[in-house]
Amino acid sequence: MSEPTTLPGQLEQFIERTQHVPEPTGRTADNTIAKRVPFATALSAQLTGEQEQTMVEHALDRLAVLEGELGRDLVLQQNWAGNAEKMSSTQVVQSATDSFLGKRSRYEDVFANKVDWRPYLFGGIFKDSNLVVPLARRIARQMTARALNYFFETDPWFAAEPEGVEDTKLADKIDRYAKFKLKQLGSKKNKERAIRGAMVRGEAVVKTTHAIRDQLFQTYANVLVDAEDNELLDSKGERILDTDKWQEETATDPATGQPAAPTGTGKLVLARDGITEQPELLLWKNTIVPRRQVIFQGPESPVVFYKDFLCPLDAPDLQQADCIAHLYDKPVMELVDLYVKGGMLEATGKDRLEAVQKTIQLIRELTANDPAPKSGANQSARPTDGRDSPSSVTGARETREAVAEIAEVYMWFDANGDGILENIMLVVDKKNRVPIFYDYVPNVTIDGLRPFEVVRINEVEGRWYGEGVMEMYESTQNIVDLLVNRWIYSQSSAGRVVFWRPDLTLEGRTRPDLVMNFGQTYSLAPNAKAEDACKVVYITDNKFEYLKEMFEFFMQTAMNESGVQHANDGQTAGLDTQKLATGIRNIEKSGQEMFAPFISDLEPGLEAILKRELLVLFANLDRVEIFTYLARDTATGQEIKQLDQITPEEVRNLTLNVSLLLTRYKGEQQLVQGQEADAIVTRFYEKPIQIQPFVAQFYKAQLKAIDPRIDVETLIQPGIAQIAPSPTGTTTGAGTSATRPTNPGQSPALL
Repeated sequence: MSEPTTLPGQLEQFIERTQHVPEPTGRTADNTIAKRVPFATALSAQLTGEQEQTMVEHALDRLAVLEGELGRDLVLQQNWAGNAEKMSSTQVVQSATDSFLGKRSRYEDVFANKVDWRPYLFGGIFKDSNLVVPLARRIARQMTARALNYFFETDPWFAAEPEGVEDTKLADKIDRYAKFKLKQLGSKKNKERAIRGAMVRGEAVVKTTHAIRDQLFQTYANVLVDAEDNELLDSKGERILDTDKWQEETATDPATGQPAAPTGTGKLVLARDGITEQPELLLWKNTIVPRRQVIFQGPESPVVFYKDFLCPLDAPDLQQADCIAHLYDKPVMELVDLYVKGGMLEATGKDRLEAVQKTIQLIRELTANDPAPKSGANQSARPTDGRDSPSSVTGARETREAVAEIAEVYMWFDANGDGILENIMLVVDKKNRVPIFYDYVPNVTIDGLRPFEVVRINEVEGRWYGEGVMEMYESTQNIVDLLVNRWIYSQSSAGRVVFWRPDLTLEGRTRPDLVMNFGQTYSLAPNAKAEDACKVVYITDNKFEYLKEMFEFFMQTAMNESGVQHANDGQTAGLDTQKLATGIRNIEKSGQEMFAPFISDLEPGLEAILKRELLVLFANLDRVEIFTYLARDTATGQEIKQLDQITPEEVRNLTLNVSLLLTRYKGEQQLVQGQEADAIVTRFYEKPIQIQPFVAQFYKAQLKAIDPRIDVETLIQPGIAQIAPSPTGTTTGAGTSATRPTNPGQSPALL
């Protein structure tokens, strides 16, 4: 039987096809530090090969320090805690457990009710009983749900207001288009993930970029040709198809540079460029043409996996940090695909030839990587979830082709030796220490800032991170689990003593060392009694009631502190007051007050992400976009769908102010304020009219304290008596009368 042949992968085939491309001429045996980056940028044009190498080495050395500082080198593997016994020492285990990323890994596991690491890290009772009460998880889920409800329950959930746009119609159009596009792109989903990450870990880092996902293919089409069968091209050098439209030639407004009125010549031009004239005779040829289909294009703001983001712990924010990095896996073939689609492997001149040689050489060096996953995001699958541990990265799984660990580094560094720290973006292959791209940050981002924002709660003063719900209640969670596991363990075999005489059984006479096995059948010896052979004595003093009281105490403490409890939580914790209507209303009011700081913490990060998304969206608008929106019909009062369009010229150099509407949250606040104001006004008019003038200022001050915008002079008018209901439905008051029916407890007529 013949041996099965192994077909070369797509990357190997590409390398084989480019064997004829020589190495870059600048790199020789005598000059091994020539510049290696293949793409010309404003920064690469200023650096020598030695300066480039110094910058790369500085970045990678700094990353190694950050990985140690954050504990990434110890906790990157998904099952790092389960392998604690294999670590070199107890000190290493403790360092991993207490590290920044080690803690956040624990918080994520506890939120997922995955605590199989506790016997290794905590020991004690957890080695024998390792049950978990989802206390912290319950609080985190409730707080996450409330935050999502406040931010995104209503639609629209944000407003975009362009600065310096005096045309109100244009401003409304920009706002409507922004809402349409972000809804189409699913912007809300990533922000919901960010809130969830912030609640669990304390912070979630979000990266906003302009993403294009497309595919190239070839198909048959009818192209325009001349009499000699040569293809005719438009002003941009593209083929003209029979599906393209023609329009009447128009003149150009010299002031605006935009098309104006038709010229009246009767000439027809290609609609997509407005220049190419239609020939007298349209001849078509059916041939194969390359096509491009754009699947997705627009701003993306995914949450960066927390183990793949590096930032110094003492940095106040991500913009001022000396170095931050996003680490991710990239199949080398995807880089090849990117280069080919971008025309980067087409040599059209000496400079271009050198760039192609450097690109091919870069790809050859990247193939030294193996297919195994390197980033934390690709190692996060748990075998207990019913999935295999990831052995390779998507895109390289089937062919087992090379996967490079890319470090996208943003750092303040004096690269050109002029004594000034520049804000630099560097993309580098971490294993081979090969630079792929670098430039000044303002040249690669829309606003000149690093493309990261942090959504966080309980921000640590002077630091870029926060304190999550799981960390807030970690100690309480451990105490509750400790009490429950002690309680459960005391009811197991550990809570009883067995006195066993195997010699009183037939099996024990042949085996004196016979061990008692519960659930096993034994044969008593002649004249032996069961109570003599085996007696079980249960330990009655197991402190059950005491453990139960302690359990309820800590549950009550945690729920009271969280501010997100409801009546059922109170029943679980043994709080009788929460069974009353007054207690339930008190819970609602205190919960809104205690949750307000979390909304204040989340809002700046979410607004910053939203603003960056819109800036990226409008900066990359390169064609006329048609969109839909809902408008109210003035005749019927119903909402109807309408069409509109926006052009790149209308949003050029646009600056935006964005705000989260928080309609649900503000509505609840207004409802509570209205109820409080109503109660104050009602109490005032219940006073005798002789007393009202003396206490009027006191009640006005109370209303002002609720909301300074309240018209207290209209609401508080001394001399008007409370209108009391009579049995006949006629209302009377001191010095006043009325004949309209009222309900018991009705507010004064003035209200």
